[in-house]
Amino acid sequence: MSPIFFTVDHNMPLMIVPNVEVHLNGHTVLTYTYDVFLNKNEQNALQGNTLNDVIKDKANNAGYLGFITFERKDNNYKYSGDGAVQLSRAIIEEIIEKIKLYRQNPGSWPL
Repeated sequence: MSPIFFTVDHNMPLMIVPNVEVHLNGHTVLTYTYDVFLNKNEQNALQGNTLNDVIKDKANNAGYLGFITFERKDNNYKYSGDGAVQLSRAIIEEIIEKIKLYRQNPGSWPL
């Protein structure tokens, strides 16, 4: 599953990376946790790195903003701000709404 890119708070470009599990039968299962990164470059947040490298090294990534976990479908969520910057509640809620749109319309998620 590819990351999604969007802007919140009128000028904060983000890269959202779903945590994905691949099972032995080859099916990809989307979990309920999403890593949030600041997309400083606005063109390519990966900047020559693989997505796996970015996720593995997120603790040392200045653009890492934490992760969001959905519980019980889309009704409850939890933001864990273990990144360098803590997001405001308003920005978190805007991110949640945008992620929900992709979750409700999985065909719109880039491959």
